[in-house]
Amino acid sequence: MSLPDSSSDSDGGLYFDPHSILKLILNIGDAFNIRVIMCHENTSGEDMIAVSLRDIWWKIEDKLSQLYVVVFDFLYDQGLKNYKNMDTNLSLPVTSRLCNIIVDYASDILSKEGMEICSCLNDAE
Repeated sequence: MSLPDSSSDSDGGLYFDPHSILKLILNIGDAFNIRVIMCHENTSGEDMIAVSLRDIWWKIEDKLSQLYVVVFDFLYDQGLKNYKNMDTNLSLPVTSRLCNIIVDYASDILSKEGMEICSCLNDAE
């Protein structure tokens, strides 16, 4: 899958940089220990495997392509105009809310594919 195109608001507002948004999504996934849980059937029953968001992103990114826009809209609504290195500059409450948005959105989409997503630190607000 190719990333969405970069663009900027015509009024000089927030610049849409999909590479920076992806970096932010994956870094929040690492910081909040976001895991995708997959079930695999084998001869002895069903095994559940928890994989980090970063490790499985290449497999699920097509399904979550709108997540870029969801994160962008959140940043825009927060008035955060420079998010290229934002993962190191966000306050914990804002980062926690963004983590919850990522988990909630991805959960809605991935549950249709037989996968679940969770964060071990999801309630760290």
